[in-house]
Amino acid sequence: MLVACTVFIYGAAELALPVEDYDVASDRELDFLHHSQSLGRVSAGSMLAYFLLGPYVNIWMLNNAALASTIVAGLGALLMVAYLAKPAWFRGVTVLFAGYAAVVLFLTA
Repeated sequence: MLVACTVFIYGAAELALPVEDYDVASDRELDFLHHSQSLGRVSAGSMLAYFLLGPYVNIWMLNNAALASTIVAGLGALLMVAYLAKPAWFRGVTVLFAGYAAVVLFLTA
Protein backbone atom coordinates (compact mmCIF):
# COMPACT_ATOMS: atom_id res chain seq x y z
CA MET A 1 0.00 0.00 0.00
CA LEU A 2 2.81 2.41 0.88
CA VAL A 3 4.62 1.61 -2.37
CA ALA A 4 1.43 2.28 -4.36
CA CYS A 5 0.98 5.66 -2.64
CA THR A 6 4.60 6.53 -3.36
CA VAL A 7 4.21 5.59 -7.02
CA PHE A 8 1.09 7.78 -7.34
CA ILE A 9 2.78 10.79 -5.73
CA TYR A 10 5.90 10.34 -7.84
CA GLY A 11 3.82 9.94 -10.99
CA ALA A 12 1.88 13.10 -10.30
CA ALA A 13 5.06 15.08 -9.68
CA GLU A 14 6.88 13.63 -12.69
CA LEU A 15 4.04 14.58 -15.01
CA ALA A 16 3.64 18.06 -13.56
CA LEU A 17 7.29 19.16 -13.63
CA PRO A 18 9.27 19.92 -16.81
CA VAL A 19 12.01 17.65 -18.03
CA GLU A 20 15.65 18.70 -17.76
CA ASP A 21 16.28 19.01 -21.51
CA TYR A 22 14.53 22.37 -21.81
CA ASP A 23 15.69 25.00 -24.27
CA VAL A 24 16.91 28.09 -22.43
CA ALA A 25 16.12 30.24 -25.44
CA SER A 26 12.42 29.47 -25.03
CA ASP A 27 10.84 30.84 -21.86
CA ARG A 28 7.71 28.83 -22.67
CA GLU A 29 9.40 25.59 -21.56
CA LEU A 30 10.18 27.07 -18.14
CA ASP A 31 6.54 28.03 -17.56
CA PHE A 32 5.61 25.35 -15.01
CA LEU A 33 1.89 26.09 -15.23
CA HIS A 34 1.87 25.69 -19.03
CA HIS A 35 3.94 22.51 -18.89
CA SER A 36 1.88 20.84 -16.19
CA GLN A 37 -1.36 21.69 -17.96
CA SER A 38 -0.39 19.51 -20.92
CA LEU A 39 -0.27 16.38 -18.75
CA GLY A 40 -2.42 17.78 -15.97
CA ARG A 41 -5.29 15.34 -16.29
CA VAL A 42 -3.01 12.32 -15.96
CA SER A 43 -1.22 13.98 -13.05
CA ALA A 44 -4.56 14.80 -11.39
CA GLY A 45 -5.69 11.19 -11.89
CA SER A 46 -2.55 9.98 -10.17
CA MET A 47 -3.15 12.39 -7.28
CA LEU A 48 -6.78 11.26 -7.07
CA ALA A 49 -5.63 7.65 -6.69
CA TYR A 50 -3.26 8.77 -3.94
CA PHE A 51 -6.06 10.58 -2.10
CA LEU A 52 -8.27 7.50 -2.34
CA LEU A 53 -5.57 5.30 -0.78
CA GLY A 54 -4.44 7.91 1.76
CA PRO A 55 -7.20 7.38 4.35
CA TYR A 56 -6.51 3.65 4.43
CA VAL A 57 -2.84 4.25 5.19
CA ASN A 58 -3.58 6.96 7.77
CA ILE A 59 -6.37 5.11 9.57
CA TRP A 60 -5.34 1.44 9.46
CA MET A 61 -1.57 1.60 9.21
CA LEU A 62 -0.75 4.76 11.19
CA ASN A 63 -3.71 4.71 13.62
CA ASN A 64 -4.68 8.35 12.94
CA ALA A 65 -8.16 9.74 13.56
CA ALA A 66 -10.60 8.40 10.97
CA LEU A 67 -12.68 11.56 10.55
CA ALA A 68 -9.72 13.92 10.14
CA SER A 69 -7.94 11.55 7.74
CA THR A 70 -11.05 11.16 5.62
CA ILE A 71 -11.83 14.90 5.52
CA VAL A 72 -8.30 15.97 4.58
CA ALA A 73 -8.00 13.33 1.85
CA GLY A 74 -11.56 14.03 0.70
CA LEU A 75 -10.82 17.72 0.16
CA GLY A 76 -7.77 16.87 -1.93
CA ALA A 77 -9.76 14.32 -3.92
CA LEU A 78 -12.52 16.89 -4.49
CA LEU A 79 -9.98 19.33 -5.95
CA MET A 80 -8.66 16.64 -8.30
CA VAL A 81 -12.18 15.68 -9.39
CA ALA A 82 -12.91 19.36 -10.06
CA TYR A 83 -9.90 19.56 -12.34
CA LEU A 84 -10.68 16.27 -14.08
CA ALA A 85 -14.28 17.35 -14.66
CA LYS A 86 -13.43 20.88 -15.89
CA PRO A 87 -9.87 21.25 -17.25
CA ALA A 88 -10.65 24.92 -17.96
CA TRP A 89 -10.52 25.45 -14.18
CA PHE A 90 -6.84 24.44 -14.15
CA ARG A 91 -5.45 27.78 -12.94
CA GLY A 92 -8.07 28.21 -10.21
CA VAL A 93 -7.75 24.64 -8.98
CA THR A 94 -3.96 25.03 -8.96
CA VAL A 95 -4.23 28.03 -6.64
CA LEU A 96 -6.70 26.20 -4.39
CA PHE A 97 -4.51 23.10 -4.33
CA ALA A 98 -1.45 25.18 -3.39
CA GLY A 99 -3.41 26.61 -0.45
CA TYR A 100 -4.63 23.12 0.48
CA ALA A 101 -1.06 21.79 0.40
CA ALA A 102 0.16 24.67 2.57
CA VAL A 103 -2.53 23.95 5.18
CA VAL A 104 -1.72 20.22 5.16
CA LEU A 105 1.98 20.99 5.61
CA PHE A 106 1.17 23.36 8.48
CA LEU A 107 -1.04 20.76 10.18
CA THR A 108 1.46 17.94 9.84
CA ALA A 109 4.72 19.78 10.48
